[in-house]
Amino acid sequence: MRIGWVSLHRKIIDSRVFANEGLLKVWIYCLCRANHEKNYVPITTGKGTTEVEVNAGEFIFGRNIVAKELKMNPSTLYKRMQKLEKYGNLNIISNTHYSIVSICNWDSYQDNTKIKEQPKEHPSNNQVTAREQPSNTENNVNNDNNVNNISPLVKNLERVNKMENPLTVEQGERLINDYGEEVVMSILKDMENYKNLIKNNVSTNLTARKWIKRNAERNQDKSYQPEYYAER
Repeated sequence: MRIGWVSLHRKIIDSRVFANEGLLKVWIYCLCRANHEKNYVPITTGKGTTEVEVNAGEFIFGRNIVAKELKMNPSTLYKRMQKLEKYGNLNIISNTHYSIVSICNWDSYQDNTKIKEQPKEHPSNNQVTAREQPSNTENNVNNDNNVNNISPLVKNLERVNKMENPLTVEQGERLINDYGEEVVMSILKDMENYKNLIKNNVSTNLTARKWIKRNAERNQDKSYQPEYYAER
């Protein structure tokens, strides 16, 4: 039995994913399969067994196994996964042995801090009722909270800061912990210099991780120069 939960916003009804029942099925599966915290998964490769680091919001993806679970043709499943990646819902990083799927903006599907209990007493005349619109003050507070949650790592990176899902303080700390400050700052500067960054990418965190991993695979040659990659 699977435990835990994911949070879905009602606006999913208006999305392109919801309009396609097969795509929606795959998307919900991905959300439910993603790790809620970082762990290490043993994977059998040609050289034996190795442990793969899988972060929160990620999971190991095997097309044939998942297709069997979903009672879906493997080819159909793969096309739907590619479409979800194109829509910016997820990223897929593959090698010869396995694929890692990363849910874009994963924190938004796990954030329960905004869930509030209904008041047990009727609101007073000075309180906001359910029928009233949120005040400008409340909106300003929310905007301030969003600004204050931006990682200082991208403070002076104008283009990076304009991405749809900016880097949060927590995400920045995880990046530093996983790869080191020098590597992270170098990749963020590369992203800042990429003219099509905003056009081709959505999440600062996932884009940075993808670029770091791909650059590491190509960094064996001393003559290596950084390359730019689209998130989706």
